[in-house]
Formats: sequence, C-alpha cells, structure tokens
Amino acid sequence: MRKVRRDKKVYMFDKDNKPAIEVEVGEIFMLETQDAQDGKVTSPEQILYDGVDLDHVNPCTGPVYVKGAEPGDTVVVEIIDIECVGNGFVCILPDDGVLRDYTKPYTHIFNVKGDKAIFDDNLEIPIKPLIGTIGTTPLEPIPTGRSGIYGGNFDSPTMGAGAKLYLPVFVPGALVQAGDCHAAQGDSEFSMGLEISTNITMKITEVIKGVQIPGPIIERADTWATIATGDTIAEAVVEASKNMADFIIERLDISMSQAAVILSCAGNLKFCQAAGIDIYTSTIRMEIPKTIDKLGRLDSF
Repeated sequence: MRKVRRDKKVYMFDKDNKPAIEVEVGEIFMLETQDAQDGKVTSPEQILYDGVDLDHVNPCTGPVYVKGAEPGDTVVVEIIDIECVGNGFVCILPDDGVLRDYTKPYTHIFNVKGDKAIFDDNLEIPIKPLIGTIGTTPLEPIPTGRSGIYGGNFDSPTMGAGAKLYLPVFVPGALVQAGDCHAAQGDSEFSMGLEISTNITMKITEVIKGVQIPGPIIERADTWATIATGDTIAEAVVEASKNMADFIIERLDISMSQAAVILSCAGNLKFCQAAGIDIYTSTIRMEIPKTIDKLGRLDSF
C-alpha cells in the first residue's frame, strides 16, 4: 500500500497544487494527516490567543490525482480506516463556537488510549475518528478552512470508517485531499472537534462518468446524507433539504410534494458545522434511511 506522508500538506484546494500521488480506481492508499493546527498545540499552555484563521488552518494531505476522473464526473471515496496518532486537543476561544460566555481561551489536551480519549481521572470519551476536511478541488482556489459544493471543512461526524463520500469533479484528476481529523466529535463541531493527527486508509471505489452531483453526499450502510454549506443556518438547511429531495425524487419516481412528505416523516436534519454560527458559514446534513423503500431503490447510488 502506498502512503502519502503528512509533510505533503497544502492549505488550499487549488488546481495548481502538484499531485502528491496518482491512483487507480480501486487502489488502496494511505494519507498521513497532521492535526488542524499543524502540530503546534501539544500542551495546555499553548493557547490560540489570536483565534482560528480559517485561511491558514486544517492542513490537508495531497492532493490525490484520480486516473480517469474528468470535470463533470463524480468520484466515490471510501474510508476504510482512520488510525489516531498521538494525543489530541480542543481549544476553546471566546469569539468562536456556540457558547461564548467565557473571557479567556482554554486548551485541553486529551491522552488518547485505545478506543478512549482521557479527559481526566474520572471522565473519558469514546473515540470515533472522522475526517473533518475532505474534498475535490474547485476551479478557483479556496482555503482548506472553508467548505462548499466541492466538500472541504464540513465536519460531519458520519465521515468515518465505513463511509463512502460522493464528490463532484471540477478539474482533471479530481485532486482529492483530506485532513483536519477528529478523534471524537458530537453531532456538530460545537467549538472544535477533538483535533488529532491520523493515518487514513482509503480508496477511490468508482468514477461515475458524466454525472456531477450538486454537492457532497455521504453513504453509510443504512443511510444517505446530503451536505450543504450556507452563510446562515437557514441557507444550509434549505440547500441540504432540496438536494435530498432531488435525490429521492429521481430514485423513487415521486413528486416534489411527495418528497416533502417523505422527508417530513423520515428525514433527519442534523448539524455538521456550527462552530461559526453567526460568524462564518454553517454546514447541515439531511439524512434519509435506506430501509424506507421496500424495492431497494435506495440501496445504491
């Protein structure tokens, strides 16, 4: 299995980035990733006094050139495993996140052992590693701290081992990159995820020719989820919902009104990224269970 070292990092989704590796469809490879602050936070004394600069955060490993992927296609990225490396941290910043009722920044270091992240002698958190930032490369350069229809910093807690991520292709080779992994995160990046370095084992399972989706779609064994980013929560909610409505309309051969009924009864709107609420963009996902259709029309893309 070929590996891309964590020093092969970029801070932009940029078509001018030189590929770190070229892969065939079906080839398993590993991306070694650095944490969201590039290894700069290793003790409680290391505090992000100046906050988080979204234009210089979340170093991504790559990009990965996918042979055969062309603009107008969709690539399918399968996450096989995410191994946490070293300790993790969360930094709390007065002007960031949802809670802001504190005046000083605070850093908490977690000792990650096996399947637990140790908060203190009495509190431990089960780890469930996920990729916070992953995407294809758009036509115009965009910092890795941002998100959009290409993917990016969308922080879905479902983006862990076993997930398949469908992404639109805008440039030859797709130029996929990933980083900003979390050892654990609630259903929303509330302030930060539990930031940590990782080794991601993954593969491109398919290039769907001539099909370009309107934004990221996550498939898990039992669910589909459409991901959308908006300047406001309302914008993201509408976009994620509209994309899911279109998704099930096509597969179930139903009307928009019928899709609204289905999503009202079985759809689940969930936060992915809320840390920037009222400051910068938020990201929402709309989930639907595959099991609602007895004919299996939601079993595959």
